[in-house]
Amino acid sequence: MVGSYLYNCWAAVIAFTIYFFMTFQSLNTPTSIIVKSFVVAIVVFFVTYLVRFIIAFVMKNPSEELEQEQGTDENENAQSKSDTAEEIEKEKTAEKITEDQAEKLANSVKTMLGNDE
Repeated sequence: MVGSYLYNCWAAVIAFTIYFFMTFQSLNTPTSIIVKSFVVAIVVFFVTYLVRFIIAFVMKNPSEELEQEQGTDENENAQSKSDTAEEIEKEKTAEKITEDQAEKLANSVKTMLGNDE
């Protein structure tokens, strides 16, 4: 299940608070307001379990359409892997170029400092 029972507790506290303050200025007796607020909190507490279960179920079991798309995308994934390998090689050569440039810059700074002395 997604999350923990603390999510249920927080949802129940929030529901209790909202219902309590919504009915606080009504003509109902204080005990009936508090009892109804607790009933709402208990209902929300258990509904939160249901919501958490549904979220976990959806996250664990992908739909059939997604699986079918993944089957057709395997060929595309093979092509994208080769493209990714080429991009990595290009980045490595770009890093080498920048390293060479850094060395040249360092040498020029050294010569400038040597000329100042």
